Amino acid sequence: MKSLGSFAVTGGLLFAGFATVAAAQSTATVQADTTSANSRSAEGGLEELTVVAQRRSERAQDVPLSVASFKAETLKSLGIQDFSDLATVTPGLAFLPVGQSVTPYIRGVGTSVTGPGNEAAVATVIDDVYVPAQNGSVFLLNNVQSIEVDKGPQGTLFGRNATGGVVQVRTRDPQAEPSADIEAGYANYNTPSGTFYGTTGIAANLAADIALAAREQYTGWGTNLYTGKDDAFVSRDFNARSKWLWSPTDSTRVTMILSFNKDRSSDGAVLHMLPGDSWRAPNPDGTNPGPTVYTYPGFYNVDVKNLGFGNSRGGGGSLKVEQKFDPVDLVSISSYQYESSQLVLSADSTPADWVNLNFWSSERTFTQEFHLLSSEHSTAPLRWIVGTFLYYDKASADPYTISGNGLGPVSPVLISSTLYTHSYAAFGEMTYTIAQKTHVTAGLRYTEDYRAYNAVQTLGSPPFVTIPQLSGPDPTDPPGTFRKKYDKPTWTFAFNQDLTSNMNAYLRYARGFKSGTFNAGTVNNPPVNPEKIDSYEVGVKSYWLDRRLRADAAAFFSNYDNLQLQSYTNGVPELSNAAAARIKGLDFDTECALTNALSLQLSGEFLDAKYTSFPAGTAYEKIPITQVNPAGGMGGWYAIPGGENFAGNYMVNASRVTLDAGLNYDLPTGVGEFLFAGVAQFRSKYYLEAQNAIAQPGRTLINASIKWNVPNHTWYLQLWGNNLLNREIIGGATYQSGLPSIMVPLAPRTYGIKIGAHF
Repeated sequence: MKSLGSFAVTGGLLFAGFATVAAAQSTATVQADTTSANSRSAEGGLEELTVVAQRRSERAQDVPLSVASFKAETLKSLGIQDFSDLATVTPGLAFLPVGQSVTPYIRGVGTSVTGPGNEAAVATVIDDVYVPAQNGSVFLLNNVQSIEVDKGPQGTLFGRNATGGVVQVRTRDPQAEPSADIEAGYANYNTPSGTFYGTTGIAANLAADIALAAREQYTGWGTNLYTGKDDAFVSRDFNARSKWLWSPTDSTRVTMILSFNKDRSSDGAVLHMLPGDSWRAPNPDGTNPGPTVYTYPGFYNVDVKNLGFGNSRGGGGSLKVEQKFDPVDLVSISSYQYESSQLVLSADSTPADWVNLNFWSSERTFTQEFHLLSSEHSTAPLRWIVGTFLYYDKASADPYTISGNGLGPVSPVLISSTLYTHSYAAFGEMTYTIAQKTHVTAGLRYTEDYRAYNAVQTLGSPPFVTIPQLSGPDPTDPPGTFRKKYDKPTWTFAFNQDLTSNMNAYLRYARGFKSGTFNAGTVNNPPVNPEKIDSYEVGVKSYWLDRRLRADAAAFFSNYDNLQLQSYTNGVPELSNAAAARIKGLDFDTECALTNALSLQLSGEFLDAKYTSFPAGTAYEKIPITQVNPAGGMGGWYAIPGGENFAGNYMVNASRVTLDAGLNYDLPTGVGEFLFAGVAQFRSKYYLEAQNAIAQPGRTLINASIKWNVPNHTWYLQLWGNNLLNREIIGGATYQSGLPSIMVPLAPRTYGIKIGAHF
């Protein structure tokens, strides 16, 4: 596709011309109606984007950082219903399935470290509330008002665990005027779904809403060869969310939100080995060769005696109070969240019952945040915000059970652990405007984290052998408890210049950190240290052709230290600080309204993300099926003693090139409006582990939909299809010492129909 525009910026910043781009990255579902009508103003130009990346509402063009922002209409047109679908509209955003969790990556920055108390490197904020539990950030989205992805470290305003960036989700506010939206759908693999949203006034100045969403896939993508049933990779999801808004005066707003989610899924819990792999479990007495050679069962098939699954249940509530005191505003945000889950899987991915995991976990979180900020209506040259953030989290493995023939007489191994976190932070940021066109921003945050970990491990059947967690180095630590304090300042400095009324250029430097943590799956495991990232970004944002063309670009460079990494031995996770990395790249985003009916988008990212220091990385060698594996059985993989130096290897889940192209077309007719949407994505090869031995080859995805709105827009019918080329895509994979490799596939071709109505 031809470039839709190019530009140059001078005055201390220089950007070479760049190709056009838009919001349509597609790794999951796109069931779109159109964005052409939704993203254009009444005059035919593109509508102004509004964001809250600096904890206040302002134009995206005025914010000195790269932000992908989407309104509810655009999200609906792109079919964004599940959290991981955000990658379909954001260059540089990707998701990695790990067990029940789907962890986000931005510009190559993310984490594969999961488990109770271990938070993502990209923070999720829903209606101004930080969501720490990685399971809790996977939900169906049917009541969204807007979503924005703030790229790069956001340590000043959003704090700890935002080294990669922040994903902010805002849901609809309830309205006094009664209305309702209902939708029912059916897709292949015997997958019915439904959503409901309703809102109404309750009393004077009080309105409420409720959003419900449910989906269940009854037939799996593949077959369990052991049982012959088509139940490999099935799922069931239910979500409920209610918001209450009370506005007693023009200067006071009180918002209460209650939520509940429940799901059961075998995605991420059903594992099988990679193509070309083979493994032979020993006999029950430990001698070789064992009776059966296990091999690759097929991309969507599995071969296990007990099919893995994940169950989770969670919810919570929040209360936000906003009070305007001219010329300042005061905001209080309180929240409580809980999450309970169970993950069951076969670590050897065979019927041998060699290593099985049954992981019960729970997490309880309380947060309290206060903001004092200059009024959004203020015309003073100085805009500012100061605040505090209080955080308490209790995360437990209760218990983590490892069993199977491979453990011999010590089976089962039970690990019960609790990780306590208390965090306190104070922050402030100000932006000063000089001569109306020059803006200087400076921000600082100081965070103190206190973490305490205790665990006990029990081996075998009666009489039990118990191994407690070693106490920490501090003599005041209670027996069996390891305590650790992490304190870090983070900051942001930015300079942006209004070159014209439709063009802004900026320069930004920010530091972020991800807190240190413990491995909740082991005892006697010392904590890992915090990650640190320093990021530099220069960018330009612009409108052209009477605002029919939007063209944004950003170049970035980051130094990333003390990366927290997870490896596996006989199915048991191990944590370490193992690496430093250098990240550099360019992302760009354009959208063009060619006519009032037709819009085109093209977006992409060029990324060079490599480890610069990675001594003694956990490396594996393949053992031939005819040879005994020193770690157990025959064949499979073996961790090389001492590891290897991974310096120069590419980072996990970081494609060098991602390009997306989208088209939206509205066709009015006498029988209603037909809305056509399509998106194609090319993503180059990316690696799934640090050794760079397991790669997902480059691939192209094509998704499309057509929607018919009746003339009065009271109901609609939609046909959609995703991954129309039926590409086989590896979502996650790793090697294990003494076992075969394991992998998780992403969805094959899916298609379906939806019918909806508005009242």
